[in-house]
Amino acid sequence: MPKGNVTKVVKSGEQYRVTIPKGIAEAMNLEGKRVEWIIEGKNILKLRILEG
Repeated sequence: MPKGNVTKVVKSGEQYRVTIPKGIAEAMNLEGKRVEWIIEGKNILKLRILEG
């Protein structure tokens, strides 16, 4: 399974940036999409693509 990275970004507020492997982003057509993060469990983070 491909892996991504998490980095801390300090700008107008502290946030973390998650990178998604190119193959996954292209397969899921993520470019330009809005997404929602959902905590499923202690070690599980779910990504939902928002429509519209």
